[in-house]
Formats: sequence, C-alpha cells, structure tokens
Amino acid sequence: MTSIIPRRELGIFGAPVRDIHRDVEGLFRSFFDDFDRLPALAQSTVPMPAFDVTETPETFVIKAEVPGMEAKDVDIHIEGDLLTFSGEKKEEVKKDSANVHFTERRFGKWSRSFRLPTSADTSRVEARMVNGVLDVTIPKRAESKPQVIKIKPT
Repeated sequence: MTSIIPRRELGIFGAPVRDIHRDVEGLFRSFFDDFDRLPALAQSTVPMPAFDVTETPETFVIKAEVPGMEAKDVDIHIEGDLLTFSGEKKEEVKKDSANVHFTERRFGKWSRSFRLPTSADTSRVEARMVNGVLDVTIPKRAESKPQVIKIKPT
C-alpha cells in the first residue's frame, strides 16, 4: 500500500522505526488478505459435523449434527482418554440425466477427537441418534462427583 502522506525523517531512530512500521503493516495486510480466501477454504472442506460439548454434575454430553447420515455411517471409539468420532457422508447415486447447475452439499469422510477428563467413566458411555442428531452421554466416575457433607450437631 502506498501512502499519500509524506513521512517525516525520524533522525537516528528512523530506520528501526520504519522497519517496525513496515513489518506491522505487512502483518495487517497478510491478515486481511486471508479473509478474502475464507469462503473458498470453507467450501473446499469435508462435511464436518457441528459438535456441542456440555457438562452436568453427573455427565458429559456430546451432541453432533449429522443430517443425512444413519447410525451405521458413524463410528465412535475410545482409546485411553481419546474419544473419536468418524464417519462418511456418501454422495447419492444419480439415477436420471438431470443437469446439475450447482451443488452446495458436501460429501466425504470426516473425523473428530476429544480428550476426555480423568473423571469420565468410559465403561458406561451411551450413544443415540435421533433425527440426524447424535447424542453421546459419558457418566462421571462416582469418586469425581461433588459430595455434600453435613455437619452433625454436638
């Protein structure tokens, strides 16, 4: 970017200040240039489901939107403290000779992992899928749940 405002000479500190100014200006320019490419980057990605992770006093709950997928299309596995979801959204087989003008739907394989806290009881995980929403409930270990201790009167 060329400036139309003339720069003043900064004496003996001029060169270092100019170098810093140039570096900061370049940083901002490259930062905002990346925003121009974001829509293209988003369109080229695989169909990653949106996830929500919540915690209650008794459980951790992970929900994922997987529209157009069935339970057989999604795999869930735990290895150590790593919970991994993976799946594949397959493209429909075209039966007619219709001309496709454009398509915004995404197809392909995806995978997402979450590190579980030590309080998660991985031996009692439950998963359900209803109307394209995957719901995984991970109970907490009994020893990790908060306990209320009542004080006895003397």
